[in-house]
Amino acid sequence: MLAYGEPNAEENWQRLRIAWPDARLITGVAGIQAGYRACAQQATAPYFFVIDGDNYLLDAGIFRSRLRPRSNELLMWCARNPINGLAYGHGGIKLFPTDLMRRPEPARDIDISTSVAARSRLIRRLASEHRFATDAFRTWTTAFRESVKLARDAARGHQASAAGALLAVWCSKGAEHPLGDYCMAGADAGRAHVALHGADGPALGQINDRVWLRQRFNADFPGEALVAD
Repeated sequence: MLAYGEPNAEENWQRLRIAWPDARLITGVAGIQAGYRACAQQATAPYFFVIDGDNYLLDAGIFRSRLRPRSNELLMWCARNPINGLAYGHGGIKLFPTDLMRRPEPARDIDISTSVAARSRLIRRLASEHRFATDAFRTWTTAFRESVKLARDAARGHQASAAGALLAVWCSKGAEHPLGDYCMAGADAGRAHVALHGADGPALGQINDRVWLRQRFNADFPGEALVAD
């Protein structure tokens, strides 16, 4: 498990340990790519799984899967979104080739998780629930970042129909959840960010800038107390 301050990481870690006692916990590594590399350094097999700290395991059977990525490929399993009900690769468990991640190339895209490998493949099996909605800031940030990626893909024509459909759900569903309004607001803001800056604008890289995200959230919700990140 790769954790970086998620409030529910300990609960999710204990669940993972029960299901898979050989699992290891990596904490406090700043940066997505650096975190993956830290996992690879501790891996003892040709491949290793990564489950994020805010991910609640549903199907431990995937760890017995015979699926293996190619030397330059990432495998992802579906994760369920507890706010809007979507289930796809966002926030899902990943399987990396160890050698690839011990010497990772610089990320080529704002979507760092999928761009560290030359190819990514989605396994359409529900393996976890992405429990990112632990507070207003984390909920808004997760929705903003994902919606920027989806809006960018839709604008570029890259699987535009699928990306547009996912984006529409992010922006419109979840009002009944206690933090659903923050999720939809973050998604709307992400969509507007791409509309303002363009699908290839350098400002899209701001989704990986924690300081900028905090400032943007404060601007939209000045009455909200920031949490430690």
